[in-house]
Amino acid sequence: METSKRSFKEIITGEKFYFFYIAAVIALLPLGELVSELFWGEQFVSQPRVLALFGGAGLASVIVFFLDGAKTPRFYPTDIFYVSLIFFASVSLIFTKNILFGTGGGGEWLIHYAAYFSLMFAGTMIEDIGLRKKILYVLAAAAVLNCIIAVFQSFGLRIMDCASSTEYHNATNAAFGLTLNCNYFAGLCTLFIGLSAGAFIFAADKKAKLLSLALYALCFYSAIATTARIAWLGTLGVLFFYVISFIVMNVKKYDKIRLKNHWQRLGVIAAVSAAIFVYFAVFTDTISQSMLEMFTDLNGDFEDFGSKRGYIWKYAFEAVPKNWLTGVGLDNFHYVFTSNPHWDHAHDAPRAHNEYIQTLVTQGIPAAVNYIALLVYACVVGVRTVINTKDGEKRSLAWILLGMFAGYAAQALVNSSVVDVAPYFWITLGMTMPKSEQKILRLKEKTVK
Repeated sequence: METSKRSFKEIITGEKFYFFYIAAVIALLPLGELVSELFWGEQFVSQPRVLALFGGAGLASVIVFFLDGAKTPRFYPTDIFYVSLIFFASVSLIFTKNILFGTGGGGEWLIHYAAYFSLMFAGTMIEDIGLRKKILYVLAAAAVLNCIIAVFQSFGLRIMDCASSTEYHNATNAAFGLTLNCNYFAGLCTLFIGLSAGAFIFAADKKAKLLSLALYALCFYSAIATTARIAWLGTLGVLFFYVISFIVMNVKKYDKIRLKNHWQRLGVIAAVSAAIFVYFAVFTDTISQSMLEMFTDLNGDFEDFGSKRGYIWKYAFEAVPKNWLTGVGLDNFHYVFTSNPHWDHAHDAPRAHNEYIQTLVTQGIPAAVNYIALLVYACVVGVRTVINTKDGEKRSLAWILLGMFAGYAAQALVNSSVVDVAPYFWITLGMTMPKSEQKILRLKEKTVK
């Protein structure tokens, strides 16, 4: 009996389990949405429920992992971050100003956060190069599905009208893929762009190179087709990352022939991007409208910046002093307006449109510091792997994941965490720092007298 129990523990805390756990989430989120739209005529029904289911499964698996590990302590920094993320989210919900939010009344529930953190944890547990590559293949398949639908949407061919800002999406043919609106899809496209750009830059053979370049063109077209400037920011984040990383690797005496090849391929990506950009500039008013909006932002009041993001951030920061410890409550951002005596009722928002401010305001300063520390740690582990590893495949994978990380982190400055996009980032985050590249946290053993 003990043997079977032990076997079950090994199964649900093993590398292959976490691989299938991640792959299933990547596949089922878009497929579930597609099925519900095609056959039930409903949007955003399956995704929150699918993610909640995986949140419960992931939480159960990690609890078993920690209980089993307590017998022979061998933990890593990401294990500590997992616990701290759960702790801060739970405390924020306990001390929330409105218990309905975070428990099912808002957009992200506590169990969704459990899914995010468990996906990150699962990513750190996958060390096998073959499994890590397969996850990127599954993610590429999700990109193809989303972006093909987006291409049709850009020509006015939609399965269903967009659930939010319907008139705007119909009037502009803004692409939103299998997400709730064009802004969210722009954030998702950033991850897809990071994946396809990296795959092209580091492709080892001609077939892989051509397929990844085609995928990049599809993803970049879809990103611009969203009409959201968020896509521009995310794409620039990816390209800027590669420019900086190539400069750093040159200083570190990286193979000059390979580095020259990387630069050339980055140039090809820039050329493809420029061609698609020109297409939109000539045949649509997407670029001219976006440029006009940028000009208005630069010459307008702060409160009008970024489609009223300045206004939203102003109220967000005013709520921090009175709620600095535990925040206003998980997914309860609306409280920053209703609790402010100076609110003019002219505009409000359910989210901060900045993931870092969202964490700061809803969960408090300690939670925000913890989250930023996690991002910094992931970046350090990823960069260290790229610079120090002697394994070419491992370096390329780490480089690709860092590019995805950089693009998403950039667009997160003006976008929101949502259940149809955020899981992909938490997977990326975890895979950026596999435990094989971390140092074990050794606990002091008690001396027996």
